[in-house]
Amino acid sequence: MCIRDSNNCIKKINETIEQAQQGRVIQEGVRLAIVGKPNAGKSSLFNLFAGEDLAIVTDIPGTTRDLLKENVFIDDLPVYLTDSAGLRETVDPIESEGIRRVHSEIKFANIILYVIDVSAFNPDEDLKSIEKNVGKLVSKDCSIILVFNKTDLCGISTDQNIKSHYPSVDISVKNKTGIDNLKKLIIEAIGLNDVGENVFTARRRHVKELTNALRYLEMGKVQLTNAGAGELLAEDLKLAFEAIRGLRAIESTAFKNNLPPDDRTKLSQFRIGLKLNDPESPVDNDYLDKLEKFFMNLENAGAKIIRNKLPDIDNELHFMIYLKLVGASDSPHFTKEQINALTKGVKKLNNDSVSRICGTRFEGLSLLHRDWINLNKQRNKHRLAFDAYFEDIDILLAPATGTPAFNHDQKGPRYQRFLNINGKKYPEMAQLYWSGYSGVIGLPSVVGPIGLVRGLPVGYQAIASHGRDFTALAFAEAVERELGRFIPPPLCI
Repeated sequence: MCIRDSNNCIKKINETIEQAQQGRVIQEGVRLAIVGKPNAGKSSLFNLFAGEDLAIVTDIPGTTRDLLKENVFIDDLPVYLTDSAGLRETVDPIESEGIRRVHSEIKFANIILYVIDVSAFNPDEDLKSIEKNVGKLVSKDCSIILVFNKTDLCGISTDQNIKSHYPSVDISVKNKTGIDNLKKLIIEAIGLNDVGENVFTARRRHVKELTNALRYLEMGKVQLTNAGAGELLAEDLKLAFEAIRGLRAIESTAFKNNLPPDDRTKLSQFRIGLKLNDPESPVDNDYLDKLEKFFMNLENAGAKIIRNKLPDIDNELHFMIYLKLVGASDSPHFTKEQINALTKGVKKLNNDSVSRICGTRFEGLSLLHRDWINLNKQRNKHRLAFDAYFEDIDILLAPATGTPAFNHDQKGPRYQRFLNINGKKYPEMAQLYWSGYSGVIGLPSVVGPIGLVRGLPVGYQAIASHGRDFTALAFAEAVERELGRFIPPPLCI
């Protein structure tokens, strides 16, 4: 695909997504969050839209401490309305938690109504507050509207500088003036005024698939132009996980996806176990040095490192189960002739490591169902052992793999490929050990960077207990916050 073709495709998909999103907005509604400093009139405006006194309104700053939500209609448009705690510096832990939740809500809002008390209006201070608490958090598609309230007290605002940054409107909730103008701005912000006949409804799944297609095209365009690359930060990863973790419609009537949250923000709040090495897949010595330095930094940050404590499992059996089950999952892609050729090739090579690792995986290609059931029983025993282990451990840290990145070798079948690790040859397929350690029993894990070995990036693997996906993500966020984020290595062309 050429650059011109990719640009045309990107343009068409963007247009289609925009039309689909507008159709979905009409059908499903938008998320609108009312935010601002304490006593600006947020709760009063919320009650006005709701048509009843749902939020408590007082002159005491910090009255609203949690999010209050209501489904309303604005000019026949369904709106998911949120009232929020006042944005200000505070040492009150409850109020601080309320503000944290406001920030979280802002990230997912389609429209932000930032309410300003005209009688206490400070242009420079208010603009800084908007940029700090809202502008840096909203998605690129979110619209911010400034709502200057309490004009009944001192008239309309006249500062054109702050109004030039965002759409704005003067209102008085008390006298119910300016509300129609506010509603008009909300409708305009959604972009429904000039949609015409192009609006069509689409399921969320369709929009998601279009969005994924767009993302892949844009990544391809980058590769075509400058061979750039990027990494997901933990926060990005969490948001992506939030977006995709829902059950499919066919399952949602019978099951609930209720993963427990994890609000920990500091490394000192985590109990950490270590799995540093294994004979099945030895780890490069320089890589181990990086891991040890990483663990020392964790300890210095207050994390509780628990050494010499591992899940009570047979590690060799654990790996063999993984290899056979991976092989079984791959079996539909192989013919009997191909499986026989792989099996004979391994035997002919006459290498104990290759026979045990590669041969075991190829055995899985023709696994009998009763054998699969027996392996699954063993896998469940190991899952129970990990459950017991995580009663005293929050995160199990392990290498992401056994070595830094290595040169691709596409010559011959994979069982003939070897890696030199600490002066000894090991089958390349032994690298599967570290992904299989958590993967075979379906444990959530996050991989994060810890530095470079011989100019190539290496990382840690943070494994959490079953269903504790947000614990693994919370740990990764804490690492980024306290120890630093990913720094791309120099690009070699």
